[in-house]
Amino acid sequence: RSDSNPFRFTDDATPQASLGTLKKSDTILSADIRAAGIIPLDSPQTRLLLSAQLGKRDYRQFNQLDNQDGSYRAAFQWRLGDLWRGEVFRTSQTQLYQYLDGSFTQKAMLRNELTSAEVALKITPEVELPAAISRQTLRFDNATLNPNDRNDTFVDVGARWTSTLGSTFRTGIRSTQTQFLNRTDTQIALLDSGYRDRELYLATDWQYSVLSRIGGRVGYVQRAYNTLGARNFSVVNAEIQGTYDYSPLT
Repeated sequence: RSDSNPFRFTDDATPQASLGTLKKSDTILSADIRAAGIIPLDSPQTRLLLSAQLGKRDYRQFNQLDNQDGSYRAAFQWRLGDLWRGEVFRTSQTQLYQYLDGSFTQKAMLRNELTSAEVALKITPEVELPAAISRQTLRFDNATLNPNDRNDTFVDVGARWTSTLGSTFRTGIRSTQTQFLNRTDTQIALLDSGYRDRELYLATDWQYSVLSRIGGRVGYVQRAYNTLGARNFSVVNAEIQGTYDYSPLT
């Protein structure tokens, strides 16, 4: 593949000082191996899902970015009678840092790990009460980016209604606690050490006809910072989506 600007320099920037060349573009040779499997256990609804990927990236111009990346995902989905269902999964991904504006040109790898568990009680054929808890960690192997190392903890509790025609409606409360691990006192004074988001949301996916679906989500978010209370805010997020299947191919 070809990347016209791997470090994302601005249009008027000259990379000579930081890279020793005027070139901004590069060609990358990629080689990947992937594998996946589904292992049914006592029923098709209780199963183990596994997938993994390993890749090697060779940069022709910027050899310092040569790297090996990889990921895996393991999920255990289960169902207990007609009332209970759930899922436990873990994912891990290692990849090259996504450069922003050319201000940072060293090699850095990011490791992103997520562990999550969800359980749902189906009180009627149409209504279920799902609850989920997740923990995500982001780690950089370059000391310059260590202040961005973070832990996120998510808790989501709500209710979901599903019609016989496939329409869904969900409402719930989602809490997110974010903590930055390696910030100095000076950085905390400017950026804080973390924050908590609380969101009340409504989401729907309405099957208007065989060919048409309309979806939407509205959420009211309140953010509270650990120490910099003056930066606290609340906001309403809204999203709407429409899908029309003109034909099986379009």
